[in-house]
Amino acid sequence: MAQKLSILIIFALFITMGISTTRGSVMASESEGTIYTGTPDIFDSYYMKQKHNLKIFSNDLKVEPNNQLHYGDIWVRDIAPVITNRIVKFKYAPSYLDSSFELSINKRFNKWLRNQNLDIIKSDIILDGGNFVYNNKETVIITKRILSDNYQYDQKTLIRKLKKILNVKNIILINEEPGDILGHADGMVNFINSNTLLISSFEGVDTVKQQIRNILPNGSYVNNSDIKIRINFEKRFNYLTYW
Repeated sequence: MAQKLSILIIFALFITMGISTTRGSVMASESEGTIYTGTPDIFDSYYMKQKHNLKIFSNDLKVEPNNQLHYGDIWVRDIAPVITNRIVKFKYAPSYLDSSFELSINKRFNKWLRNQNLDIIKSDIILDGGNFVYNNKETVIITKRILSDNYQYDQKTLIRKLKKILNVKNIILINEEPGDILGHADGMVNFINSNTLLISSFEGVDTVKQQIRNILPNGSYVNNSDIKIRINFEKRFNYLTYW
């Protein structure tokens, strides 16, 4: 349960040019950028039990309580813009999401986003923020879910468009984790730094490693089975510590 809460908090955050966010009620805080956290809507019975923890999390981050957005969901990372050296807002219309719910949260979130005075590039390509893993340099990893979500483009055309709009050199497409209805890359791989990739344990991992090595032959790779994970109880939150 402790680890589940940690993962909820981690994946409820998204980062955009210093903007970090969550889902439901979104709050902002100024430091080097803006941090947004969220709490669920009052009718969200599934996540209401986490509302207290998310509020504590927001307080610890010194989030300004008057910068709140109630847009109807708590997972802001997926709907929010992604960042390279640009802010890009892809179309949020994943196949796993109920269409009426999708229309509702897009309308509310985009209304809020228009008032944030950000220099945003918009794209008609369907891509969730959770299916976007960036090395803060020139490489982005995305699962092949993007191909079925954007069937109107062939793979070569889609990669070319992604490179241009994101202004990156490498787009690496990897297989989805079998059984993952979201088709996200962020639970499979994560860059520790611009040249070192942490790779999780999942079915088909060897194929995915090879897909990445084909593009980044000189990269460093760390399997999560090679590191110990300790749940560290500090303050009022559970942090995953890698060492």
